[in-house]
Amino acid sequence: MKPSPKIFSSQRSFTKSINNMYAASSAITFATHYINALTQKFWQQEGTLQSYVEFMLCEFNPMLSRQRTAAEVIQVITETHQAETYVLRPASQWKGFQAGQYINIEVEINGCRYRRNYSVSSTPEEFEKTGIIRITVKRVEEGLVSNYLRSALDAGDIIHISPAGGDFVLKDTPNKSLFLAAGSGITPILSMIERLALDPARSETTLIYSAHNPEDIIFSERLSALSESIPDFKFIPHITRSEGHLTTAAMKAYCADIQDRSLYLCGPNGFMESMNEHAVELGVPKEAIKQESFGAPSTNVTALDLDTLTDLNSQTHFSKSGKKIQSDGEKTLLELAESAGLKPKYGCRNGICHECKCTKTKGQMLNKLTGEFISEEQSQVQACIAIPLGNVSISNL
Repeated sequence: MKPSPKIFSSQRSFTKSINNMYAASSAITFATHYINALTQKFWQQEGTLQSYVEFMLCEFNPMLSRQRTAAEVIQVITETHQAETYVLRPASQWKGFQAGQYINIEVEINGCRYRRNYSVSSTPEEFEKTGIIRITVKRVEEGLVSNYLRSALDAGDIIHISPAGGDFVLKDTPNKSLFLAAGSGITPILSMIERLALDPARSETTLIYSAHNPEDIIFSERLSALSESIPDFKFIPHITRSEGHLTTAAMKAYCADIQDRSLYLCGPNGFMESMNEHAVELGVPKEAIKQESFGAPSTNVTALDLDTLTDLNSQTHFSKSGKKIQSDGEKTLLELAESAGLKPKYGCRNGICHECKCTKTKGQMLNKLTGEFISEEQSQVQACIAIPLGNVSISNL
């Protein structure tokens, strides 16, 4: 029995419809890629049109900003008498992060922009599911930005954030881990621990958290809950008021097989230095230690080195614009340029992307990430991490 001509006709119609749908889908995909490429090229340029479009977008909705990444404050959570967690929803173009990384936030205080780095204290998985991230900020007595955030930031407000940065992240190979934290150094470590809790291949994990008083322990309830719900996670609070500072003997007592573990350290500089010394003394290989320090780095610059420089309260000269500004040996070249009213190009503001490179023609500078002098012969410097020491001249700003 021969198939009906109607059947062949129906099959041809069906095949033709499928082909038309495929062609339409391909055309849409091509058009989408083309439009995205044009959009990216448009925003890579600087000009009056870009500035006007940016202004109109921000007037309509600050979250639509294309020249800076906006983030909406969803909630402010009190953690301790000195620390708050800010729950943020970044704009759609923000690319995410790895557990342990930080972001640079930008706020405007009395007409001036200020930027600070804060670690993300939530997990990448939470961001993937909800579009939400969290940063936890511990206020310090004279901290301009940390105190401003507490007094001025509330749900519904908008701040600006950078892409995530930093290489203080979990190793690819699962291994027994020991986390050592003090103060707000717990923020990236919490992200790592909660990330490990989701990994079925995780190994035994221990956290030793040093705090002056029990009420100073940030995330106390979350950490206690994790230790109760995860059999292979041990949370050890070390209270310095009653137990003194962490010693080599205490670390060995808390973690007998410390020499066989991967170490992750984060906290103030003094804490970091002593923990490194104790760990090496206990047989931990230096390559097994990953660390992130909060606050200014311990530098390799000695008092004698500084004495050989010109007066630190001296000037940075931007030759192209003719601008000069007093430099104090603390602000970066990028911060000084912006304070002088210039608009230098920048990207991550963390020494990662090299977008802020500029040309030094004179003067001594310090790399704030390593604490080392930048060679006199090195003319190309990253403005976001270079601190002028003495009189410095920059030719292309």
